[in-house]
Amino acid sequence: MAEAHAKHHDYHLVDPSPWPAIGATSVFLLALGGIGFMHGMSLFWIVPGLLGVAYTMMAWWATLSRNPASSIRPSFSFTSATA
Repeated sequence: MAEAHAKHHDYHLVDPSPWPAIGATSVFLLALGGIGFMHGMSLFWIVPGLLGVAYTMMAWWATLSRNPASSIRPSFSFTSATA
C-alpha cells in the first residue's frame, strides 16, 4: 500500500548528512589559521582546522563503511577483465 504512494525518481536522492557542513567549517578554520600564520600569528591557529578536517575524513568514511547501502559506489571493478 505504501508503495502505491511512493515517488519514483529517475535519479538517486541521498540521505542528509552532517559531514559536508562540518568539513566546510573545518576547511574554513584551516584557511583562517593559514592566513593568520602568513600574517605573523602563531601556528597554533591552524591546529583546530587540521583536527576538524582529519576528524571529518575519518568519521565520514566510518559512516560509509558501516552502511555501504547508503553510499554511492562505483559500478566498475578494479579486477582484471582477463582473469
